[in-house]
Amino acid sequence: MINSLASDNTSAALAADFPGWAIWQSDGGHWYATRRARLAERMHRYRLWTTLDAADLTELRNELATQTARAELPLALFGTLS
Repeated sequence: MINSLASDNTSAALAADFPGWAIWQSDGGHWYATRRARLAERMHRYRLWTTLDAADLTELRNELATQTARAELPLALFGTLS
């Protein structure tokens, strides 16, 4: 649930930058992102996660960027994350 228009505009920009993730805010104000595609169990060894959480959108953006960078190695090796 998005709590304000300002948050919606910011979260919408984040969602546009990371279209492979569903992004939402909890009623308590914490931010989450969950991959839209299934992640193979073996990808956890590369510290790739299905769901991320953060206290704010800046932290969530940083986590999403880290996940994107980490995904490059298994993609080069296996060609897919699923």
